[in-house]
This record gives sequence, C-alpha cells and structure tokens, in this order.
Amino acid sequence: MPISEEELEALEERDLSKMAEDTLTSLEEIGKKLGFKTDRMYPCYVGELDLVWYLEMRLPGLEFGKLPVVGFEVETSERSRKHIKGDLFNLSQLHPALGVLILLKKGFKDDRKFNGLLEAAKRYVEHARGRILLWTEEELENLKTVA
Repeated sequence: MPISEEELEALEERDLSKMAEDTLTSLEEIGKKLGFKTDRMYPCYVGELDLVWYLEMRLPGLEFGKLPVVGFEVETSERSRKHIKGDLFNLSQLHPALGVLILLKKGFKDDRKFNGLLEAAKRYVEHARGRILLWTEEELENLKTVA
C-alpha cells in the first residue's frame, strides 16, 4: 500500500532533520579541534543561531562570558528568500568575527530552486554587514581537511 502524502512529508522532514543534525555535529567536532567551545541554539538579540563557536572569557560586560567567534546558520531545504534574509540578520546581530550561512543542496528536490536560492543568497551576503560567508557541502568538505 502506498504511503500517504502526510507520511511522505514526515519522512522527508526526518531526513532533513538528520541532515541538519549531522552537519551541526560535524561543525561542533571541527570547532573543538580548532580550540573553540560550541553552543547550539545560541541566543542573539532577535532569535537563535544554529551553532556558535566561541571563546570563554571573563570580561566586564561580556554577556555569559562567551565571545562569539563564528556563527552558523544551516538551511537544509527549500526556504524562502525572506527566511535566508532572516538568517543573515541573525548572523549580523550576533557580531561574530565570522558568520557562515550553509545551504545544503541535497535537501532540495529541484536543482533549479537550489541554484536560484544560492544566487540570491550570494547577493544578500555580498551586501551584508560584517563578514559573512556562504557555504555549500563543498566548503564543508574542505573545512574537514583543514581541521
């Protein structure tokens, strides 16, 4: 018996959640190898970032004793351009030394949609305040060889 549309969507959602989880776990491991502490769902002024690499420092006025160095937002599926702008806003509000927006192509059903969102994200990143990079699976693989 074929599965229902709802069951198919639930399966896809689980796959996307696992993809995000695997990416975040990998980034945590790499961050620790590079000497950073890591936090998921790191609070910023307007929401939360998926992951932050930070240094622990006790300085007057430094919230939570954490100095955010690299912030990550991970997108695993077809999101709207407005959602991508929100990710970039969160990264810029954190004020890390580096922000990284990651688009995972394998979460997209259609290459054309992925490429369109990737091109739009490139334009947004180009004009973002602060140093923000746009990565795909290729850059993640390159990062693993560096760490």
